[in-house]
Amino acid sequence: MNEEASYIEKSSALLWSYEICIKNELDKVEAVSRWFHQIGTKHNISDSNTFRIDLVVQEILSNIINYGYGDGDEAWVSVKLMAEGCGLVLKTEDTGRYFNPLARETNEMDKTLAETEIGGLGIHLVRNYADECHYVRKENKNLFIMKFFK
Repeated sequence: MNEEASYIEKSSALLWSYEICIKNELDKVEAVSRWFHQIGTKHNISDSNTFRIDLVVQEILSNIINYGYGDGDEAWVSVKLMAEGCGLVLKTEDTGRYFNPLARETNEMDKTLAETEIGGLGIHLVRNYADECHYVRKENKNLFIMKFFK
């Protein structure tokens, strides 16, 4: 069993799953947000989880699009949302440059806004809003798996 599968299989049975693929363009991120909110409405995802997951997916996609590819490189980014007995699983997959967001240091939150350096705050939010985060680099793809418990 591969690492990605082991993170997902540790949970209960899959209840439902949705996937969307977008071009690596920032203006496509809003479409993913709308897609997610439609799923949230359909499956009665709590307002708290809707906020957390929407913020996380927007941050992850923005990082992938802004930093994962060179100027003019066209690619697709996949976002998958799954419900399991323990909660929700969000998985992003891209073919961009290697980047493990869990290996990067985040900004200290005890600094004032004026003292805070650019970068790292989004990753800090992702780590704190997701209950679990896992990263795997497999077959030249970045796989980032986040879990949100009920």
